[in-house]
Amino acid sequence: MAITKTAKREIAKNRNKKKANAPKKDSWHSLQKKYIKLIGAGKYEDAHKLLPNVYKTLDKLAKSHILHDNKAARLKAKNSRMLKIASAAKKA
Repeated sequence: MAITKTAKREIAKNRNKKKANAPKKDSWHSLQKKYIKLIGAGKYEDAHKLLPNVYKTLDKLAKSHILHDNKAARLKAKNSRMLKIASAAKKA
């Protein structure tokens, strides 16, 4: 439990930041789920059209320091790799 006045203020500040950042992170999670569902359903064209929005959201989260820059880069690479592998498996 926070004892000093500054520690209490810091806790309040962190709580407010969490409330502000939660909707942004939730929107990214829902977009990510939608993207994965499209790939799972075999709708690669729709997933390909959604990919720039996923990138844009990840870049915004990284810019506002909600996600670390490297984590955003890893997720972007993972998403493109997922689409590439799934569409290649369909063609083969």
